[in-house]
Formats: sequence, C-alpha cells, structure tokens
Amino acid sequence: MKNLKFLLVFIIAFTAVNISHAQFYMNSTGNVSIGSTSATNGSTFQSYGGALFSSASSGSASAAYIYVNPTAGYSSASTPEYTWFYDGGTGMYHPAANTIGFTVNSSQVMGLTSSGWNEASFYNTNTSTSQYPLAVSSYVDAQTTLTWNLVYVNGGTNHYNFYVYGAGYEYAVSNNTISDRRLKQNINTITGALSKVMQLRGVTYNFIPQDSSAFYKKVHVGLIAQEVQKVVPEAVNTGKDSIMGIEYGNLVGLLVEAMKEQNKRIDSLKTALNDCCTKNQNRPQRQQPDSGGSGSTPNNSPDIQQGMLYQNTPNPFTQATTITCFIPQQSNNASLFIFDMNGGLQKSLPIAEKNRQNIVINGNELKPGMYFYTLIIDGKEIDTKKMILTQ
Repeated sequence: MKNLKFLLVFIIAFTAVNISHAQFYMNSTGNVSIGSTSATNGSTFQSYGGALFSSASSGSASAAYIYVNPTAGYSSASTPEYTWFYDGGTGMYHPAANTIGFTVNSSQVMGLTSSGWNEASFYNTNTSTSQYPLAVSSYVDAQTTLTWNLVYVNGGTNHYNFYVYGAGYEYAVSNNTISDRRLKQNINTITGALSKVMQLRGVTYNFIPQDSSAFYKKVHVGLIAQEVQKVVPEAVNTGKDSIMGIEYGNLVGLLVEAMKEQNKRIDSLKTALNDCCTKNQNRPQRQQPDSGGSGSTPNNSPDIQQGMLYQNTPNPFTQATTITCFIPQQSNNASLFIFDMNGGLQKSLPIAEKNRQNIVINGNELKPGMYFYTLIIDGKEIDTKKMILTQ
C-alpha cells in the first residue's frame, strides 16, 4: 500500500512539473496552445512562435511559413508574416492599420488599403516608403464606383506626372486638360505665331512594326517631334527612355494666334486693294492707245506722247498677271521696275519695243504680298501702280 501511495505522489509531482514547462497545452474547454500554458483572447488555437507547414521534417523549398514578428508591432517588407521557409523576404505583411502589403525579395510590390479611397498601389524597385508608392497608385472613387483613376502619388494629396507607354488607341468621350487661369502665371500672348507655323511640316507616316497588328499598318498623320522641338520646344517632351513626344494640345494656342495674324494681313491687303480700286475708278479715263496694224499712235494725246502704264490684270493674282504699257516711238529707253512694300527692288525689266507692250509676271517669281510697279522712260517716272500676289 505504501508503495502504491508513493507511486501516485510521484506521478502527480512529475505531471505538475511537466505542465509548468509544457510546449503543448489544452485547457478544459478544448482550446489548444503551443508554446504557452494558455490560449489567450478566447482563441481556439494559439501558437507562440512561427509555424511551418511542410511535407519534409526540415522544411521544403516552398514550405508555407507563418513568421512571428519579434517587435510585436506592425511588420515591414523585409519581415512578412506569411511567407515561405526558404524565401523569407517574399510574402504578405501588415505595414499599418487597414492595410495589407505584398513583398518580393524584401521590397514592397503592392499594397491594399481602405483608408480614404480604396486603393490598390503598385510599387517599383525605387520604393523608399511603405506608406505611399513612388510608382503608380490606382484607385476607385468611393463615391463614383464606375470611375477608374490612375495617378502618380508621392505622399498625401501631392499628385505628379503619370506616364503610360505602349502602342494602341485611346478612346474617350471627352479629354479635358487643366487650363484654369487661377492656376497660371506669367501669361503672355504668343508672338510670331505665323512664322513658326510656316516652319512646321505636316507628314504622313507608319510606325516601325513591332508585330503584325493593324496599328503598325495604319497610316498616321502628324508632326515629327525633333522638327517641332526646333520651332516650338514648349510642345515637346522627352521621356526617361529618351523617346520624344508632342503635346498636340499645346499647339492650339499657336495656331489660333497664327490665324489671327494671317487674318490681319488679309484685311490689310483687302484695304489696300479697295483703296487702289477706288483711286482708279476716280481717275479720269485716258484714251487707250491704238497700236493698229502699223503701230501708229494718236499724236494729239500728251499721255501717249510721253508713255502710259495700265493696271495689271488680273489683280490680285496667283499664277500670272499681265502689265500693259505704252512706249512712245521717240523714246530712247524704257524699263519696268517692281518694288516690295519696303521699297526694295525685286525685278528690273528692260522694254526694247515701242508702242503697246504686254509684260507677263509669273507668280512663282515673287513671294506672296503687295508690290509697286513703276514705268521709267528716258529716266523719268511715268506712273506707279500696285499689284497683289496671293498664295
């Protein structure tokens, strides 16, 4: 009997000692704890320490591993809680409240959060913070769930440039570029717009094929960025990969001012033409010289005796115009001179024949604009008139 009592006392004492140092514990309610003598927070199962799930006793290469964060706080990209035994820097972690982070090789590559708008953030290798991405953040507007926005974010509400590269087409009902005056300064009207537009070259082209898709077979219409940069550098941007692009919207202001400048020139030419026609209508009509079959002239006209110059026809002209003049028989030499509006001599045309002469001026010999033409006989100016060459 004494031996039996001693055995019972020994068993009870042994059990008490082992319970105090237990690695596996189940309480009276059936809750299980590993590494502790109690399962806290009402949990059915609780483990103090990492948990490895593997088909091999030493852990296989892709064995799932639940890592215990030793700081008992939020985890980081280099210490994900849900990872793999031989790849501890890849997995899922908890960087902040209401946030889930995904990491590869101890660098964050994606984040999900419900703070503010529900965000799905994608990170690149330059990421230096777990709170805001340095690459791109895309999110669904909480109030307009049908709107999908892509932005480039670096902290708080600061939004920076967002780039999309690729070959393809963009379709949209409307595309608005921020142009509020309240956001602008140093506003100046574009000068010399028409001259700049005249230096640009519209082209058709094909993109160098990268595959067999219809995009590369389509003929496109536009400008060449390198050519535009020389004339309107404000409309050209160069990406990080040195590929140049044109902000075609920035050319709208240039085209508007160019059209206004051209319209002023046209109005000026119209005014000059009307003045010229009015003066000609108000001038006394001169008797037209009759060259006749023998080239005889009515000698009783003083204008005929010294020479005459007539208005060119057609006027204005584009391709060619004819200037008619009369050279007296008794004259020694005669010439027709054409001047620009600044008085610069553009052409000098000697006239060797006498009587009525028709001189043809081709439009490609001069630049579009307004000109004066003067008849000089024996060193004396007979008359001067205006003519207009249009494009």
